Amino acid sequence: MLPFLIRAIELVPEARKHLNPGAEAFLKSIETYDRQLWSYALDLYRTGDGGAFLDKFIEAIASQLTRAWGEGAREVGVDPKEMTDDDRAELKAIIDGEYDQIIKLAEAIMESRSGTLDEFRQKFRSRIDLWVNRYTDVIGRARVYFGGKTRLKWTLGKTEEHCETCATLNGIVAFASEWELAGIKPQSPPNGMLTCGGWNCDCSLEITDKRRSPDALGRLMDIATAANIEEKSVKYSPDQPRVPAGDSEGGQWTDNTSITVQRAKDIVNKLSKRFGMPNVNVINDTTIGTLANASVLGGGIAIDEELINNIFDPGNDSVALTKDEIIIHEYGHIVQERLMNDEKYFGYGLSRPGMYYERGLGEQARDSLGQRLYDIAKNSGDAISKYATTNDQEYFSEAFVLYNRGEKWHNKIHPELLEIFKRIDNVE
Repeated sequence: MLPFLIRAIELVPEARKHLNPGAEAFLKSIETYDRQLWSYALDLYRTGDGGAFLDKFIEAIASQLTRAWGEGAREVGVDPKEMTDDDRAELKAIIDGEYDQIIKLAEAIMESRSGTLDEFRQKFRSRIDLWVNRYTDVIGRARVYFGGKTRLKWTLGKTEEHCETCATLNGIVAFASEWELAGIKPQSPPNGMLTCGGWNCDCSLEITDKRRSPDALGRLMDIATAANIEEKSVKYSPDQPRVPAGDSEGGQWTDNTSITVQRAKDIVNKLSKRFGMPNVNVINDTTIGTLANASVLGGGIAIDEELINNIFDPGNDSVALTKDEIIIHEYGHIVQERLMNDEKYFGYGLSRPGMYYERGLGEQARDSLGQRLYDIAKNSGDAISKYATTNDQEYFSEAFVLYNRGEKWHNKIHPELLEIFKRIDNVE
């Protein structure tokens, strides 16, 4: 949209006088940014100095995307001065993600130096525009990241034609956290969620005071599922529980929307086979006072069928979005206990301290993942869920749910714990 606006003002200069002071200042800033990037591209075409191009282009991108990140944060009430290390790390990941594309751009320009200047302009003008568009893209991502319960509406851009996905998303109002959870965002090329790939996408997520669309999260998940991106096991509707991935039925949808003891046993059986862990008993117990508990039987799982099926609130503090995932969470406690106490898994880093000291490895015990997991939960558990910040046991089980949900969610899990999950995973 920004390059479109810049070109429009170039064609009709008198339109500028109708802009308010804020819009005029913003436009001047973007025009400067556009000219800056284009001048760096022209310099590379003329001189062939790839090192100077990369230094200047990357610095300009980093500066503008940092500004856009701050602008998006301010729009949802977050002062950039209040950003945490995690917030800055998220921005850094966005900027770092540009490097490969910038290098490819430099290589393409170098290969085109034998052509005419007009050929160069025709070939690369639109590619530079993509980076100008990244400004509004990152503003939108910041709105989603910092927005929480801010309502965002998918708004079509100014392009004449829109891809099927963008047209379907048009007008949907959902909480920022729901857009984030579904993994759907405008632009952000290469964007596998959109039929258009995000390359020339002009759509945006705009803050709105309109009411949230009915079943907003379910609709977004359905759209994400239809995209069939990054493994078929990662997108689903919260109203459609599924059995764990990893076997002949893994990742399959089910029409069963309630949990029974038999269904819970089936889930546990599949998990035990997949991860090489004990197949524990499951009972219905209306006295436990909670949805499910993995400690009542000292190695088994108790559930309260009535509570699960009547008061379960998807995504309320816990990462679980389906009733099946409640059972997966509880089985995660069984897995952690086995990793901590079974000699077979001593080298995995989760063993109890006594095992280390018995082997004269006290220093290793203090630095083991098992000893650090509590601090990890407290300091970064909210990347998974509020419940994951409770202690190391709940962090482990919440992470176990995400691991079973699919690869799209693995980046939220601490890398060392993720590696352990992969080591015990027997899925082919």
